[in-house]
Amino acid sequence: MAEPVTIRFCGVTDVTLPTYILYQVMGVVSMLLLIVVAVEIVSPVTSLGEWISLHWSDEPILMDIAIWTPPALLTVLLLEVIESTFVLTTFRRKFRERDERVRQQLLSRAAE
Repeated sequence: MAEPVTIRFCGVTDVTLPTYILYQVMGVVSMLLLIVVAVEIVSPVTSLGEWISLHWSDEPILMDIAIWTPPALLTVLLLEVIESTFVLTTFRRKFRERDERVRQQLLSRAAE
């Protein structure tokens, strides 16, 4: 059986491809949820959004944060796409290296 392919994630731990994809999906969903909440606060559509907007209107810094949250998070999402491209390329290279090692082992065993 072949060893699992892992990469060093944030210099802290080794992760497999399914784990990395799970991290990315959780991060993207969280960011999208924060964007939806911020847009709801700035331009309320629901009663909860109106209530929050009404109570936050006394604090202009909170409204400024809500206004700047979507563009900031969209920038982070763009950076995540760039990072994912590099990470997935690294996974592809490591998978190919592992598959080549396994193929060489099988060929050497067959030759014996």
